[in-house]
Amino acid sequence: MASRTVRFAFWPARSDIVRDNIRLFESHSGISVEAIEIPDADYTAALETRLRSGAVDIFYAQRGEAARWNAHGLLEHLEGDASIVSLVAQMMPPIRDSSFDLDGHLLGLTYYNAGPFALFRNEPLLTAAGFGGSEAPSSYPASWDELTKWSQTMKRSGLSDFPILPRWHRTQTGLVWSLVATSHST
Repeated sequence: MASRTVRFAFWPARSDIVRDNIRLFESHSGISVEAIEIPDADYTAALETRLRSGAVDIFYAQRGEAARWNAHGLLEHLEGDASIVSLVAQMMPPIRDSSFDLDGHLLGLTYYNAGPFALFRNEPLLTAAGFGGSEAPSSYPASWDELTKWSQTMKRSGLSDFPILPRWHRTQTGLVWSLVATSHST
């Protein structure tokens, strides 16, 4: 049986971790990965060129890019693969729901976000401030006003100088994506 190779394109955010994960994947799957690191500034155009020529199999993409490329017939729908179906079933409902196009075809698997912006919590800090909770959604702040009050309490009590760390970053879509994600969170 011939060895299988997949071509994986990614932007250079923590390439060291990406390459370590590729090595782990290769050792567990027996599948060889050709890692294609594309600089941030060139990513979208370079990846689209690769998609049009069939020179990439798996890639990182923002939701908007994936939707555009799907509309142009450049993506293969994934929902027929049993291993993919199992992964999709494990996703949080808002993330799972936003992974499909308007016709119900799976655009891809998210690795960090989709749909509503995700709020990550520092449980030890919240417990020290009296806001510790459970995995139940009811233990999370119900509004930005409530989150602001929690943060002010933690700062005033000296538990944290920076109780909220917004996801503002310099990457391919950077500030615009962060602003949109934060603004539309509920």
